[in-house]
Amino acid sequence: MKEVIDKHNLTYEKSTYELRLIRVSRKSFYVDISHIIHASEENSAIKISPSALPDIIEVLKSFKQILDESTIEHPKYISEAVQQIIQDRYLKGVSIKDVALQMGKTEELIEKILRSRDIEIVPNKLPYTYNESAKKKWRSRRKR
Repeated sequence: MKEVIDKHNLTYEKSTYELRLIRVSRKSFYVDISHIIHASEENSAIKISPSALPDIIEVLKSFKQILDESTIEHPKYISEAVQQIIQDRYLKGVSIKDVALQMGKTEELIEKILRSRDIEIVPNKLPYTYNESAKKKWRSRRKR
């Protein structure tokens, strides 16, 4: 009997990764990773034994470190450091449009980065406030 213990979906622009921790028996587990490409009906899956998982994680961490240290000129790749700068600027009150202009990226990409970091996207315009004195001033001008 297979039982899904935990499940996470990582959705990106062109594909989705489904990661599941599955219990096969009382003491037997494995990790199931499915890759779904949105443009086609193509799916692929890999099942990883828990004994191999620490080694795979270490290799992936080393890959990530190499990618963050290198200067990759790809429009979709943004290093962790640049993502942190984008987050800091947005949280200081800079609009998404201005952050995109400063960083040379699209507004959609900036918004996607912020959403992936669980940051709520809100308009940074001041709310309209009703000014009673301006209305009275206007009325007084009309009476003259």
